[in-house]
Amino acid sequence: MLSPFSTSRHTLFLLPALLAVILGIGGCSRAGFWMSADGATTRIDSKLSRADLLIDAADLAPLDLSVADSAPTGCLPWPDPPTFRTPQRLAFSSSSNDQEPFLSHDGLRLYFASHRPGGQGKSDLYYVERPSVNADFGSPQPLTALNTSNNEWRLIITVDGLTAYLSCDWPGGVGKADLWTATRSAPSTPFQRNDFKPLNELNTLQDEHDPFPSRDNQRLYYYTSRWHGSNSGADLLVAQRGASGRFEEPVALPTVNDFPFDDGNPVLSADELLLVFSSTRGGSNDLWYATRTALGEPFVVRDKLPSPVNTPQEENNLHLTADGCGLYFGRQDNLYYTELLKP
Repeated sequence: MLSPFSTSRHTLFLLPALLAVILGIGGCSRAGFWMSADGATTRIDSKLSRADLLIDAADLAPLDLSVADSAPTGCLPWPDPPTFRTPQRLAFSSSSNDQEPFLSHDGLRLYFASHRPGGQGKSDLYYVERPSVNADFGSPQPLTALNTSNNEWRLIITVDGLTAYLSCDWPGGVGKADLWTATRSAPSTPFQRNDFKPLNELNTLQDEHDPFPSRDNQRLYYYTSRWHGSNSGADLLVAQRGASGRFEEPVALPTVNDFPFDDGNPVLSADELLLVFSSTRGGSNDLWYATRTALGEPFVVRDKLPSPVNTPQEENNLHLTADGCGLYFGRQDNLYYTELLKP
């Protein structure tokens, strides 16, 4: 369920936008009506001519919200410190080591990994769907096209729906857990196991996990264990895509990584100025956040997320919604959801 916290906010955002379209208020913009990928933020520009407001019935087909014309910023930047609603366990979560949530950019499908009975291997991929962003998620379904007798962990799909990244231990990689990627010609075409190729320009003899692509798919954030032989358990890295289309040599996030602790599970806001990650600094696995003022500048670690997000239990494996308002994460083998409280 998205949301134990569901309210009528989406309806309230949509109503003035729809009225503006219908009434043709004051010569409006050609950029027109825009809604964030998860439906939480709505905008209408103000330069549309009245001719632009004439809508043919054929134009009423379902909108493809997988790519917005600009990044949604509904709750960004976060206040410092941020405060959150009490997290709620997702109803479908089964205490079967459910982890690695990823919400599709239309907000209607949530992918995750699980050890629940009936799978093909140790950790398999599943998904749940809902008819709208205010509805509850349905029952989990296995992603049979990708599941194998090996481990599949984090699956994430780019904003345009055409590229997928996966961490898994399939044969053909370099080390233990590796990063794999696949492309497709249209978002409606299902990804198949044979579409995936190992990202061996990034994979090492150690573990690579938790890929997170930038909105333009030009940078890939992830974590690796024992980076270049260091004694730390896991470090956060970022790789830039080169002119050839391959990723170049990754670099560590030195102002974020904290030797000798484990830092992992990176997720970023659409503008890449907010980083939320998991870390064992402080004695247990908790969720932390860091910010920066511009792309290319170093991150400054602010603090761990306050209670009631972090608890004496372990929190990890997170996903930030496109507008920065919602947070899915793992806690003690279950998946939870919370929302930022706006000042």
